[in-house]
Amino acid sequence: MSVLVESIHRITVPKYVIRVWKQELPDYKHTTTGVTELELLALKNQELPAEELAGLILEGEDINAVEVLGWNGSGVVFYRNWP
Repeated sequence: MSVLVESIHRITVPKYVIRVWKQELPDYKHTTTGVTELELLALKNQELPAEELAGLILEGEDINAVEVLGWNGSGVVFYRNWP
């Protein structure tokens, strides 16, 4: 059986709640770290419209999907790969 593994990263900035799905190796072990590059990217670009922010984040390495939600819980999901 082949197993595909994605990590999920939740980022909260004043304007949005963002979730990012990232492709990982089968032996991936999740660890909690300090501020990540993804968080800095989201914070620096939080004034963009949701669609532009999702597209920008999706350009990152090994990122499969990005969800950007506004204050009411609605927003967009951009997919690169569907494993």
